[in-house]
Amino acid sequence: MNGTATAPVRMQAVRRTFRGEPSQVRLVRDFVRRHLGERHDCPEATLEDVLLCVTETATNAIRHTSSGSGGQFTVVLCLNGSAARVEVIDGGPAETPGGGDDNPREEDDFCLPGGLGLPPLLISHSDRMGYEERGQHGVAWFERMW
Repeated sequence: MNGTATAPVRMQAVRRTFRGEPSQVRLVRDFVRRHLGERHDCPEATLEDVLLCVTETATNAIRHTSSGSGGQFTVVLCLNGSAARVEVIDGGPAETPGGGDDNPREEDDFCLPGGLGLPPLLISHSDRMGYEERGQHGVAWFERMW
């Protein structure tokens, strides 16, 4: 040991709950941009990746869980030095299978609206990602470092 020590990086966490409406996605982006971009000197390219991932994760919660049926969802942003973890905590399973998505798609029909799925996007634009259940809530999360 060389006698020099570095102070541990203190983790900061902020959270906010949003109404389960598509109009709230813009507010989610503003929330993340304010805390990550303006307060933590995150590089613009990394910030854009995080904003893309949180946009899709929040939209997924609204479209495919009970959060979108007059419910709500919570975004938790954990910051630790030059890393961020974002969690989107949804309201749990929707009453109808598929979260109310009345148009099931064939696996290879990429021309239909509805996207290609959350995991491929998160894999391409984050360093780690996952999904877990906490009680009756689903938690989609991703991490991005810079």
